[in-house]
Amino acid sequence: MTVRRQQPAAVESRSRGIQSDAGASTPAAVDHVALTVVVVPFGGPDVLRNCLDALASQINASGAIEVVVPWPYTFGSVSNFAAGFPSVRFIEPTAVASHAGLRALGCDAASGEILALTEAQCIPDSDWCSAIISAHSGKLATIGGVVEKKVGKSAAEWAVYLADYGRYMNPMTEGPANSLSDVNVSYRTSALHAVRATWAVEFHEHIVHSALRDQGEPLWQSPRLVVRHHRPVRLADLMHERFQHARAYAGTRVATAGFATRFALAAASAVLPLLLILRVALVVARKRRHAARFLIALPSLTVLAIAWSCGELAGYLTSNPGELAPLSEARA
Repeated sequence: MTVRRQQPAAVESRSRGIQSDAGASTPAAVDHVALTVVVVPFGGPDVLRNCLDALASQINASGAIEVVVPWPYTFGSVSNFAAGFPSVRFIEPTAVASHAGLRALGCDAASGEILALTEAQCIPDSDWCSAIISAHSGKLATIGGVVEKKVGKSAAEWAVYLADYGRYMNPMTEGPANSLSDVNVSYRTSALHAVRATWAVEFHEHIVHSALRDQGEPLWQSPRLVVRHHRPVRLADLMHERFQHARAYAGTRVATAGFATRFALAAASAVLPLLLILRVALVVARKRRHAARFLIALPSLTVLAIAWSCGELAGYLTSNPGELAPLSEARA
């Protein structure tokens, strides 16, 4: 299941590998690892199981491929779950970590020449790993792809997909990108480690990608790399989650700002619901897809936009990011 590799002291102090007798035959044991896939759990063990099942057939394809899962502290013991995936390397943190913190742990544990990131709420297409390796055969260091909707019957599911990933759905043209999603992005590991200071503790893609641009590494998007979003979720949980994440974003943003700046941003949060919904509507119109789904999801989108606005308001007024409880995993 896993072969322990030497980790930097900062990471070793907050994580440990999960050992297995099967370790000698896993992809991590070969001399050359072409690709490391880091899967960040999101949505509970059952959601993670679906993602790992989709990756299982790709581990031995297109060269040496390893899969690394930073196991959430809130999931409890990893042993029983890991027994079903002997080819996966699990990294267990010693304390509660945010999703961004888990992502950083997974990146530090990677040994491949290429590192790909996704989340358990996404199901990679059957050729995803081989397509990533092929895409990185040139000089590009940072390549992202398409996020499609796998299934979804509830308005809440479509609301979260359209709000978070609608801009990454097809049609997507091959070429330079303004942004890439951390549920479908890959890097040359050497380029990523050149900006390690930006993700050593928590990996936030907008910060990392800005640093990569500063290093002369453009962002690139490719329609050949496809994952499909699948996250069964309840609207009440999403509202709570949105509020927490917005408060964390706003509180961190104004941690050193004066009262006047905080007050101005707090006042501006009143128009956020309209702006957030308009942004989704423009994406749907530009892509010419899922217009009916957008209309069905509009009430849920509105509720989520209001929850986000309230979270930003709380963060700006208190300059306190609060605590991010992993609601999507505890309640899914």
